[in-house]
Amino acid sequence: MFPEPRIDAARGYEIDPHYGEPSRRLWRDRRAEIVIGDFTRAVPPEREADRFNLLICNPPYVRHHHLQPDDKKHLQARAVHSFQAKISGLAGLYVYFVGIARAWLQEGGLAGWLILSEFMDVNYGSALRHYLTSQITLLEIRRFDPLDVQFDDALVSSVIVWFRKQKPRTDR
Repeated sequence: MFPEPRIDAARGYEIDPHYGEPSRRLWRDRRAEIVIGDFTRAVPPEREADRFNLLICNPPYVRHHHLQPDDKKHLQARAVHSFQAKISGLAGLYVYFVGIARAWLQEGGLAGWLILSEFMDVNYGSALRHYLTSQITLLEIRRFDPLDVQFDDALVSSVIVWFRKQKPRTDR
């Protein structure tokens, strides 16, 4: 949607080469780098100027009991700084993605997420709810009708969450 001169850099992560390689071919003539690898283990830019001003994510749907104990410890360690709250061991992978991604986004940058809506209704979503209401400026949440399933392979209800990486105003 943006003219090429307005894009300094773009990067995408895909852990599965089956999907990553076609993405590389699709974007090869653009200023886009497609990394075949695990986003949760990638090192974010250290300098604020090297971080991204727009983040669009659709993290994989992986329930907590499909995460290996060592992986879960690694994910919790990377995400806890962003949430400034304890992350339940019952949280799915998408919760960790939101926390880990904070380090990739410039201050004031925009983030758009397609994630499960369950965090809004369950105890193990408390860290993510805390983050969305106290650590960033929540712009919008669009919840899909739970009867209108968005994915053929999972019976889940989804939301689109938009936020800006800045502390919320006290009057919000």
